[in-house]
Amino acid sequence: MENLEFEKVEIGEDIPQVEAKQVIIVGFRLDTLKKEEKEIGKKVVFVVDHPDIKDRELEISSAKYEINNKIKVSGIWWKTDKDNKIPYKSALGNVLRHYNAKVITDMKGKQVETSANEEGYLAIKAY
Repeated sequence: MENLEFEKVEIGEDIPQVEAKQVIIVGFRLDTLKKEEKEIGKKVVFVVDHPDIKDRELEISSAKYEINNKIKVSGIWWKTDKDNKIPYKSALGNVLRHYNAKVITDMKGKQVETSANEEGYLAIKAY
């Protein structure tokens, strides 16, 4: 970190959030998340092209989906069940089913809806 005089540091600019629109999935990856050097899990990150952003791709790692007649927002955590399949009611399972994909590679090239989560970041809309 730079050696700044903290009492002279100004507030940064508010970066406008990206508007929720249809995006195209161009790729995906699995990120390992750690807390204090301990692995806490793996998250699926979808890399998408957004129509309003031309200079870079966006990454989306959360989903909005319906479960028990309620809308839920969750990270797209990677996990498998006892049969080594994606759990049916998981965020990833809901995303794949909503977009008629059997495996994650089926998502590449698909146009998907997005919605803002509570923090204003985009989530894949799967309901």
